Amino acid sequence: MLLLAGCASDAELAAAPASGPQPWRQLTGGRVAAAQPGIGLPTLPAWPALPTVPAPRAAPAPFVRFTSPAAVALRGNDLLVADLATARLWRAELASETLVAITEAPVSPEIALALGPDLSAWVLEPRSRRVLRFARDGRLAQALALPLAVPTPAALALADGGATLLVADGASAQWFEQRGSVPRFINPLHQGSTPSAAGGAGYTGSVDGIAVAAGGRLQVLDRLSGQVHECTRDGRCVQSRGRGELMQPVALVLDRRGRVIVHDAHDNSLKRLADDGTAERWSAERLGVQRIGGIACDGSLLAVSDVAGGRVAILSLLHEAAP
Repeated sequence: MLLLAGCASDAELAAAPASGPQPWRQLTGGRVAAAQPGIGLPTLPAWPALPTVPAPRAAPAPFVRFTSPAAVALRGNDLLVADLATARLWRAELASETLVAITEAPVSPEIALALGPDLSAWVLEPRSRRVLRFARDGRLAQALALPLAVPTPAALALADGGATLLVADGASAQWFEQRGSVPRFINPLHQGSTPSAAGGAGYTGSVDGIAVAAGGRLQVLDRLSGQVHECTRDGRCVQSRGRGELMQPVALVLDRRGRVIVHDAHDNSLKRLADDGTAERWSAERLGVQRIGGIACDGSLLAVSDVAGGRVAILSLLHEAAP
């Protein structure tokens, strides 16, 4: 089963800060899903009947420990974990407490992951400029070669109920949308912007991360200016946050209330941005990890991989105080 290390007790949860994530469990690895058990010899239809040969007892499934988990994705019962040390992508099923390897998936420090509504696994591999989709059983279901106009893909997201793929392209400061066979390129630098009271004058830099908010608007990470921009799907920037708070932002997710959580590599922390431009900082120590490798959020759960400590911390946002 999955090794759940450091689960918080009721007393620990009660003593934890009222705001922000609360420790729930830490995954250090799990049992690889076992093969189907063997089948014994059938009973012969002779008289007198011969005894059946009992089926051999299945060997216990091997336990695999995470070594250097980086990119993660979370949806419901499913957690994707890319382990850099073993170059293996794992699907952890939290209910059955097993790991299943997605053997054909490429793993590198630059990959980005997503889980679709049908629990298919999406993998962005920037080195080959491909997006791969793997079915629930691990089969490669789709492969998309990105256009030459997307030279530096950095992150991906799914919109419109999983029907639209969005890929952030850092150097060209745009995102690419694909729905069916129709490609679309959106460059917010060319769309104009509305100055924000809290965060600056709108879009000024790059497109390095992307997340879909309620109502279809996008939260776009701009590493160049150290901001997160709220944009319409046509690229118009309506609000910018994080200026002066984000030093080296590398990834973003949205919490259950649609608030932006950013991984800031400068101080190895997560920062949740408020509408007034301030940031609530969560240190790696508070999150229960040594060095943050990747983040994912779904509903009331936040997953933070520990690339140095060989674990994935799962934290609950369910019982935090309402804003």
